Amino acid sequence: MATALEFYKANTVTPANFTGGYATYLSCVADRSALAGTKNFFIIAHIATTVNNIDTTGKVRLQVDGVDYGECADGLYHEQSDLPSGYTYNFVKRLSLDNSSHTITLDCGRVLGANNFQAQNASIVILEESANAQYNDSTTETGTGAATGWVDYLTLSFTPGATENYLIVASCETKSEDESDSGVKGIQLDVVGTVVLTENHGELGHATNDRTYRTVGMACFKELASGASRTIKLQMQGNGAIDEVYCRKGAIIAIPFSDFENVYTDSQAGKTFHTGTSFSDTDVVLSNQAVNAADHLVIAAAECSNESPIVIGYWQLVSAGTNFVVHQFRDRDEDTDEYYLEFAVHGVTLTSGNQDFEIEGNSSSTSESGEGCVRNAYLIVAEIPPAPAIGRRIFITHV
Repeated sequence: MATALEFYKANTVTPANFTGGYATYLSCVADRSALAGTKNFFIIAHIATTVNNIDTTGKVRLQVDGVDYGECADGLYHEQSDLPSGYTYNFVKRLSLDNSSHTITLDCGRVLGANNFQAQNASIVILEESANAQYNDSTTETGTGAATGWVDYLTLSFTPGATENYLIVASCETKSEDESDSGVKGIQLDVVGTVVLTENHGELGHATNDRTYRTVGMACFKELASGASRTIKLQMQGNGAIDEVYCRKGAIIAIPFSDFENVYTDSQAGKTFHTGTSFSDTDVVLSNQAVNAADHLVIAAAECSNESPIVIGYWQLVSAGTNFVVHQFRDRDEDTDEYYLEFAVHGVTLTSGNQDFEIEGNSSSTSESGEGCVRNAYLIVAEIPPAPAIGRRIFITHV
């Protein structure tokens, strides 16, 4: 049996509008006041935002006990008329939490415009760092400089104790110097020399300036062999000194499946196209998956685009009856190999029996010329080894 882990969670799919400065959309409280000692915890979070009309800018931040640990998209511009239009932000952090109560929040605010900046769903998961988990991060801003090839931004190297599958989760905040559609490439996740997930075309076509940060989130599962050091990398690519890509606040987590109680997975590398305005097609499925009565970490990731930049392709995580829609801007075009890259996470207490988990694609257009596209999709459902009841108290608030 895997070693017990503390686990705290909060989620909501209730929309809320923001018309001024920062206000909290979702809170998660890790009350450790009755527990002994300080421990390291992973914080994994997503928040999906949209606008109800055009010409609005917004911003998002992650706070822990009132301190900023991630802030981005101050000025990310929503200008297209196709709806739903928006962006999904991802945060991955590791923090030491002492034996007191700690509050983690996802906050939103409107920067410019007269329309509502809306949060539509969000999740925060706080997972105790297991004994065999691996982690690396960097808060320093790093640019690609004059390079035109892929440049290492953040590297996690370790020797696995045994050959087995690992849950890999990563995020960073990124920006580029080029608002046009020329040159700038993007971000990718390399696992032991194999590119697993890629966001090509890193320009911010909907930014009010060329120094606007946004997030890129990635999640997958991969087998790592023992016997030698294995390397996981976040890489970035620009197009020379005038079209640099920058990254900051990056993090990579790798957790062996054996540190969980049970793990269920599915994936799909190939492209699936979606025409229509409802989530009627399924890409990745764990249907009628038999699970135990326990806390579970559910995480999904995909590359998402569309065949025409005048429409929007998007996807959602369906997790035991809760749907988390992952929103996109309009300016990506699958025909030129441009994709958005993000994850959706869900912490949930499941009852024993069969549960459904899916990744589903969609499109804002019913035209075949504007089909949405999902590829390189990953779905992981991990049962958390149970900790003492007092270490699993859950507090959920949202506006």
